[in-house]
Amino acid sequence: MRLYPVVAVGMLAITDAFVNQALGVLAPDITGSLGVSTGALTSLLAIQLLAVGVAPFLMSAVVRGRPIRALVSIVTGLVWSVSTFAISFAGDLWTLGALLLVSGLANGSQIALHSPLLADVYPPAVRGRVLALYGAAMPAGAILSPLTVSALSGWFGLDWRAVYAVLGVLSMLGCLSALWLRDPGIGRRDEATPD
Repeated sequence: MRLYPVVAVGMLAITDAFVNQALGVLAPDITGSLGVSTGALTSLLAIQLLAVGVAPFLMSAVVRGRPIRALVSIVTGLVWSVSTFAISFAGDLWTLGALLLVSGLANGSQIALHSPLLADVYPPAVRGRVLALYGAAMPAGAILSPLTVSALSGWFGLDWRAVYAVLGVLSMLGCLSALWLRDPGIGRRDEATPD
């Protein structure tokens, strides 16, 4: 069993967690720096979550029967990495909101495309194990992100802008590891085989 596809897609899932988890840890610093209320930042997070909820439908429409799930997953991973890096330059609430919206929309690829892509890459005999391994990537991202943020802001004393810049670079590196990911075709492994 080749591990590269599940590791590459897992890296995309882990890097996707950076922007969301970091906001929870850095919210007091962000609100203080931008001079906005916690309620305003919470409203932006609600808008981002709404984008995350709508995005899978958009991603499904984009790929609609075409074997481009890997390409779309990589491109959207790069988009959320760039938006994570760009958050470090946000000077006001509107810019931050726009970047969170873009990140939320890009997040739709993880929800809509990753599992079906892996199901088509791997044969049915190992599919359950592969999807379980991929499923472990999301909690790993939820754990690694706050730990990374805490290390960067605590041990290294970086402010929230520098933390987002580092997270953007780390996310970009994780996404670049998926550049060799290919879509085998929709339903390829589910075709009937002769006995």
